[in-house]
Amino acid sequence: MLSEDHRKQDLRQRKKTTQTAEPDITPPASAKSDHEGQTRNVDGTLANMGAGGWLNLAADMMHNCTDGLAIGLSYASGHNLGIATTISTLAHELPHEIGDFVVLVRNGLSKKKAIIAQFCTASGALLGTAIGLMASRVEGLQPCLLAVTAGGFVYVSCVSVIPDILSSQSCLSQTLYETIGISMGVSLMILVAAYE
Repeated sequence: MLSEDHRKQDLRQRKKTTQTAEPDITPPASAKSDHEGQTRNVDGTLANMGAGGWLNLAADMMHNCTDGLAIGLSYASGHNLGIATTISTLAHELPHEIGDFVVLVRNGLSKKKAIIAQFCTASGALLGTAIGLMASRVEGLQPCLLAVTAGGFVYVSCVSVIPDILSSQSCLSQTLYETIGISMGVSLMILVAAYE
C-alpha cells in the first residue's frame, strides 16, 4: 500500500517536472488591447502616438485653417454672410471634432491630451480667419480665396464623405436618412444664398 502511494506521488512529481511552462502572452502594463485585439500604448503621450494620429492632427489643422479662411472672407464680404458661414462651420465642425477625438484616443493619446491637441489644431481656424480678413484688402485676392475654400469643401465631401456612404452596407432606412441629410444641407445652402 505504501509503495502504491509512493508510486503515485512519484508519477505526479514527474508530470510536474516534464510539463513545459506556457509562455506569458499578456501585454505589458503600458499596453492595452483595443476592440480589434491590437495592442496600443496607453501612456497617452504625443511621443507614443501612432502615425494615424499625427496624420489626423495635420489634416485637422489644415481643415481648420480652411474653415477660418471661409469665415474671414465671409465677414469681409458682409456681416450677414459672416454670421451664416460661422453657424454652418460650427454645425459641421462639432461632429468632425468628435470623430477626430476618437481617432486620437485610438492612436494612443489620453483623453485629456486628445482634447488639448484638438484645441491646438483649432488655432488653424484663427490663422485662416486672420488671412481671410487681410485678404479683403488686396484687390482681386478675395474671389480667388473664396473659390479655393469652396473647392476645399467640395473636395472633402466628394473624397471622404460620399465614398463612405456608397461603400457602407447600410440598410434602406440608413440610406434614406443620409439622403435626407444631404438634401437638407443643399437646401440650407440655397436658403443662405437667397437671403444673404
